[in-house]
Parts: sequence; structure tokens; C-alpha cells
Amino acid sequence: MGCSQVHYLGMKKHDFSKTPRRIFFFQIAGFDSSHIGLLKFANWESVPSPEFENFQCTAQVWNHNLFHIRPEAYEVFNAQSNGSLGHEGGCKGLESPPFWDYLNSKVKFSTVIIEQGASDSESLLRTRDCKDSNWLRNTLYISRGNQSKVKGMKDFFITHKSRINDTGILQDTSCNATGCFHSIEKLTMALKSRWEHSNGKFSYIFRNYSYAQFLKKSDIKAAAKVLAEISQTITYLKREYGSSDTLFLVSGAKSVHLDFPYQGKSWKNLAKSISSSKSNFLSPLFASGARAENFCGIYNSNKIFTRIFWGKKEKKFF
Repeated sequence: MGCSQVHYLGMKKHDFSKTPRRIFFFQIAGFDSSHIGLLKFANWESVPSPEFENFQCTAQVWNHNLFHIRPEAYEVFNAQSNGSLGHEGGCKGLESPPFWDYLNSKVKFSTVIIEQGASDSESLLRTRDCKDSNWLRNTLYISRGNQSKVKGMKDFFITHKSRINDTGILQDTSCNATGCFHSIEKLTMALKSRWEHSNGKFSYIFRNYSYAQFLKKSDIKAAAKVLAEISQTITYLKREYGSSDTLFLVSGAKSVHLDFPYQGKSWKNLAKSISSSKSNFLSPLFASGARAENFCGIYNSNKIFTRIFWGKKEKKFF
């Protein structure tokens, strides 16, 4: 008779050192852990149980790099993605490829990258101007916002039924400078049924800059809507793919502290009662699913790259 042992992480059943076949990574500019209160205590969005509460592991990540204590959000996201602390605008720090390029070339992953609200200077499209850049090599890139149209960019219609190629550059036609008609959840559903990727192994990178823009304008209600959409999208993805061989990550960058009111009448007009301040030194990271155990703790933003790949020798990606 053999015996088996059930392992737990965060009071949930968990298989340790499991190699993920799918990685969903949501990077939200301006996001901080305390912002979950926008979903939990306000009545703007019907999110009875924010998905952020169901993650197995949380962390606090230092934003600083070699040049700045408070770098721009896109510089932090790039450090999270390729393990370099040398990002300083332009092409600095982009010499090393991101984790998805390693997965694409070594173990035949496919990759879709979605950017919402990115300016031309923030967008990963600018990496194409850098010498020998591999950031968008063999990826499907979708722009959701008001970025300048680039050579080879095609229109993407969420409501169409036609199949989508494994790679390319698309612009979501439901979006403009003020926002998107279709939610990120609807886009994700469309990709699930239409995106041509081969063997079920893929990375899904979603970078959202519009959230930070709403906070900067003190449009707290619009920011809460963005957070609700992301929470609902993660709930959908967990339901569709499970978590035994799927890694879910949510990170912030240049996180903004929100000062919520204590009590009383201020809560009746919460959007006008919340004040924001300068960005924090630390940003949150949430992890769940395969290899989630790697992400607990406090560490530099560039160490996220290392933790995606770290595992027992016999269970490494390559």
C-alpha cells in the first residue's frame, strides 16, 4: 500500500514545483493592495468577492532600479519581465529578452501581449526600434488605446468569428482615447476561441496603464471599473483553465496610495472622499497556481523573472 500527502499553500490544495503550461500575467500601473477596497466596500461594481482575495501567495516588490527610486511604471514592468534593473527609457535595459521569448524559443510557447492605455513611450511597440530586440519576436500583440498606428498593424474586431494568426500586430477597434467599448474579459473570451496557438502552452501578458491615468485624474469610479473587469477576467480564466498547471500573476508598478475615509457621510460620496498621493516604494504581487510558492516575500521587481523559471532540476522548463 502506498501513501500520498496533500500539500497546501494559503490553506488551498497545491502541487509544489509544478511546471506551468500557461502563464497569465496582469501588470497594472498604479495598483496597490489597498485598492481592493474599491471593490469590497463601494457599491459601484457588483463584485461580491474580488478575485484578488483568492490568490495563494502575495508579495511586496521594490520598484527601484539602478537609476531611479521611483521609476516609470513601464520600466518596472520591463524589469519584472526580463530581470534587468538597467531600464531608463529608450533602449536601456532591453538588451536581455523577456521571459516569454525564452519560453517561445525553448519550449514552443505562444505569446499574446495586450496593452491598454499605453502611450507611445510606454508601449512595447517602441522596442522594435531597438537593435536586436526580441521583445515582440513571434508574439501576437494587441493595442487597446490611442497609440500611433505602426507599419503592419491591422484592425481587430472582437465580434468577428475569423481565426487569428499566432503572431502579428493588431489594434482593437472597440477602443479609442477615452476607453474601450468591450471589456478585457470579452477580449479574452474572443482570443480563447479564435487565437491559433499550437500545443496549449502559452503566455498571456496584459499591461494596463489606463488605471493609473484614472487615479491621476481622481476618477475613482472609472478606476474601480477597470479593477472589476480584471478581477472578473481572472475569475473566468481560473474557471476555464484551472490552476494545477497554470500560473496566475498580478503585479502593480508605481503604486499610488489611496487615502480612504474613516467612516460616516464621506462613504456616501466615496469617489470625492478618496485622495491619492505620490507613488510608493513597494508594489504588490499576487500569485496563484503552478509555482505560486516561488513568489511569496519581499524582493526586487527584477526577481519576478527569476522566480518564473526557478524550480527543481527535473521540473524546469528547459
